[in-house]
Amino acid sequence: MRVRMTRNLRLAAVIGLAVSLGLASTGCGGGSSAPAPVDTPLPTEKPVGSPRLTRTPEPGTPTNTPRRTPTATMGIFLTPTCVPTSGIPYCSDSCRPCPTVRPMCNATTCGQCIQNPGTCPAGEVRDCTSSPEGPIGCCRCATVTATPTGSGPTPTATWTGTPRGTPAAGVFAYITDRRRPVVHVINTATNAEVIAVELPNIGVDVSVSADGTRAYVLSLQTAQIFVIDTVFNGRLPNIALDRVGSSIATGPAGDVYVTFRDTDELAVINTASGSVAARIPVGDAPVDVAVTRDGAFAYVANSSNSVSAINLATRTVAATIPLSDRPSAIAVAPDDTRVYAAASANRLFVIATATNGVTGEVGIAGSLAALGVAPNGAFVYVANPPNRVSVVDTAAASVTRTIAVGTYPAGVAFTPDGAFAYVGSGGILPDGGTISVIDAQTQMVTTTITSPAGTPASPASVAIANVRP
Repeated sequence: MRVRMTRNLRLAAVIGLAVSLGLASTGCGGGSSAPAPVDTPLPTEKPVGSPRLTRTPEPGTPTNTPRRTPTATMGIFLTPTCVPTSGIPYCSDSCRPCPTVRPMCNATTCGQCIQNPGTCPAGEVRDCTSSPEGPIGCCRCATVTATPTGSGPTPTATWTGTPRGTPAAGVFAYITDRRRPVVHVINTATNAEVIAVELPNIGVDVSVSADGTRAYVLSLQTAQIFVIDTVFNGRLPNIALDRVGSSIATGPAGDVYVTFRDTDELAVINTASGSVAARIPVGDAPVDVAVTRDGAFAYVANSSNSVSAINLATRTVAATIPLSDRPSAIAVAPDDTRVYAAASANRLFVIATATNGVTGEVGIAGSLAALGVAPNGAFVYVANPPNRVSVVDTAAASVTRTIAVGTYPAGVAFTPDGAFAYVGSGGILPDGGTISVIDAQTQMVTTTITSPAGTPASPASVAIANVRP
């Protein structure tokens, strides 16, 4: 007993020393402190980031060949322009006062970066990697230097927590992770992960803006929406909610829509002001929402065996559509003529938007989890746990193929050209989840993206952004 007490005392002393050293090193520069930022804080930077996913071909299937040349990229750091106050030195990567220190911050001299160019002439970009006009971290306008053809964006394993990185142009899949607080960003031209964007906590659902410049991630654990700049894959200020949401969708005009299960509401979020613009009562315990391409209606799947059709101009319920089973997911056809609602068991409902009535059902054996509609409207991919995707031919109103994917698929989305579908599957411990890439023409998995051994991931909700140069 005496020996054990001695060991415990030694252990306590070591822990106390480590804590003391940690507290002593939290200063900025010479150890001075300053007020914390008043806007929504970004996560503290860590030198070790999320490991990137690697891909392994599915046995017996062809290796996926990139269908387009990876977009030319250039290494830059996005540095906002700001004005120092009270002589407090700012970190050059985000203009935040000390002691918020991160790699590349250069807090003692970044006052020289205040006049960074906000815009550049045609053919040039903001280059912040090394500027002769100031210290490292300052920006200038520079000519774009393309990467060699055939090489995608340089993978990175360290997330900075600020809009800092290589500007993107192309099609990228944004995939939440139910096991880690990150969003996996996959370049669909190479199927390589370009970054795992770190979040304050786990995201439950993700949606991208119509212009492809923003990804909105709904928090699973807190009343927040995390906003990602898809061009630089940097976090922007969070949007605060008054309660935890259950699902998220975006409209063509830039608004964001969030369902709340505990209050039976659909909230309209004004992204410009970051505030709730309206609250619309819907059915009991809404679980999913989808918005028509023309932005006229939102359709909400309710646990009370119904779908609420919302007129977004008047922000009122235009119709309550009864179903014979509890819906688990909802999606709108590209031409806005039909809505598909997956039931929690064994069927897919087809709703005509002209009448807001159920016009048919497709029998699908299993507990259905998520939906993805092909851009041409010909097929609906239904995530069907434990390990498959059911392909519904919309003209024939029947399942024409079943595709094996990872365990417990939870998200499906198509690329804008309809050539590929990405499926996030959560997996089961101790095995990690996977991201399956399905060739929509052959309806076969051509690539399976997995995480490195020892770092299991649990991919879930999927949204795809077309990031234009």
